[in-house]
Amino acid sequence: MDYYRQRQFLNLAGAQQACRFPQPAAATVGDLEDGLNGLWSRFKWAMVRLTPEGHRAKLCGIAPHPREPW
Repeated sequence: MDYYRQRQFLNLAGAQQACRFPQPAAATVGDLEDGLNGLWSRFKWAMVRLTPEGHRAKLCGIAPHPREPW
């Protein structure tokens, strides 16, 4: 799968997950990161780090979740 199709797939998967598992409003980027990590740990999927960059946040996914004993 080429880079463009990988990006399309990940964007679609992320959009579907966001619709199915909406997160409550977060006061800080850290609160949002904690909420996402709590959700993703239920699936033993990954861990995310969010870094504020102006009006956006850079998302760095780490898989597998390092706190899970797989």
